[in-house]
Amino acid sequence: ILVCIWSWQREWTPEGAWQPDLVHDVCGHRGPAVIRCGSCGTVVTTHDTDIEMDAEAIWTVTSGARRRSTRGPAGKSVSADMQFNAVMEALGDRWSGAITGLALAGARRFGEFRSALDISPTTLTDRLARLCAAQILGHPSGTDRQYRLTHRGRALFGVFVFLIRWSTQAFPEAPGPLRILHRECGAILHPELQCRGCDGPVDRHSARIEPMLPHP
Repeated sequence: ILVCIWSWQREWTPEGAWQPDLVHDVCGHRGPAVIRCGSCGTVVTTHDTDIEMDAEAIWTVTSGARRRSTRGPAGKSVSADMQFNAVMEALGDRWSGAITGLALAGARRFGEFRSALDISPTTLTDRLARLCAAQILGHPSGTDRQYRLTHRGRALFGVFVFLIRWSTQAFPEAPGPLRILHRECGAILHPELQCRGCDGPVDRHSARIEPMLPHP
């Protein structure tokens, strides 16, 4: 989870260039890893998977959700060039996380989100506005009025799949919030990190975070 958050921050936030390097000790490659299917070893993205979410799991994800404003300090709108903490604030709300998960699963329309989550129109409008301001979802336009994940939003795929993996390991008795199926092999996705340099596995035993050296 932390490596995927680091990778997303590195690529999609202004301060990302100042983040330390992820170094794969096996081959020396520096930089973000990719996600692969633990069953067949193939690299996967959002386009290679089907995501299922049932009503009980959605209730588990959203219960206890807290309401938050879409406005920044002193009533100012959140900047489009927002910092990493602001993006995580937008996603950290359980409703927003569930909406993003549904968007990854293919939901696009206001009615689809509302029906799946049993959420009030006011709360849903608020959370959709937050996600659009964070550039996770694109504002609906044209006649179809569909909310679509931006490239920035789709890049959160790794964070979500490893959160789901962690939740099923930490709470095996609880209903899983999502089932992610890898279309190519048909298995439930058990994500792994793969080095872009040598295609080997990346884990806490084979990789390290190397802090940037201060300028002389």
